[in-house]
Formats: sequence, structure tokens, C-alpha cells
Amino acid sequence: MCIEVHKKIARIYHDQDELEKALDSLMDACRDFPAFITPMGIFSLQFFSYFPHHFNTLYAPYFVELNLIMELCLTLKNYLEALNVLIAFSGIVFEPPLPEAALEGKRNAMAALGDTKRLCTIPSDLHRDLVHKLVIIFVHLEAFHLANVRTRQGVFLSI
Repeated sequence: MCIEVHKKIARIYHDQDELEKALDSLMDACRDFPAFITPMGIFSLQFFSYFPHHFNTLYAPYFVELNLIMELCLTLKNYLEALNVLIAFSGIVFEPPLPEAALEGKRNAMAALGDTKRLCTIPSDLHRDLVHKLVIIFVHLEAFHLANVRTRQGVFLSI
């Protein structure tokens, strides 16, 4: 599958320490194959609607893990891109919703996220690694009030 090609290209770039190109390859996979982007390699329901009779280990190599994309974004200090990916693929929701302009520039994002009346709802089944990365993003975007998170495992993360 083409998704496997994106992962192999990203792996080659990563091995050559070209992290920007590795991230670009994975982001292309996000745009081209959104049904295959899942938190921590868990299969999406959309995928199962296409292949309901297959066991997940058969197709596991074809999935891009959201965690890997987050690692590259954070390493490259692309906090806004990381937030955009989490919003698109992890199920986090902001109340009131973020305006589209807030996701187009760091200054706009910092202003929108800095609104202390804004809340972030995190799905209870979101893996704690992704929750931790979300907290890191909030800290770097100076949304400190959003960085205090209670995870499903009962761990309270506070800065």
C-alpha cells in the first residue's frame, strides 16, 4: 500500500537525520490517507468498514502512528502543526471552538488559546503519551490554563 511507502520514506529520512523531510512524508500520508491515521496504531472504524473481516495485525504495518508524527513535530518545535494534527485525528475539542485563523499562525494560536474561558475536552481513551504531548504543546503556546489535565488513568498533569 502507498501508506507503507510514506512510512519507509520517513524512516529513511529519519535515519539520515533529515527530520523535516521525514515529517513531510508522514504529513503527506495524513493528507492522502486520513482513514489510516490513528492514535497509537489502533485501527479506525472507517478502516474496518472497508475491511471488516481482516485481523488488525495483518494491516498494522500500513498505519501511521499519530505518536510518531507528534514526536517529529515536537522535536522540530512545530507546535502549531502538532496541535493541528491532534485536533484532526485525536478527537480533542475546544469550547468555544477555535477560529480557523487561530490555527494559521503561532501568534494567533497563542491569542486564541490564551483565552481563559476556553476549555479543551480530551477523549477518555486518548493514550497518555498523546495527552503528555498535548500538555507540552499547550506550554509552548503559553496556554498554561489548558496544561492542567486529568487523564483517564487518574494521573493529574499540572505545570
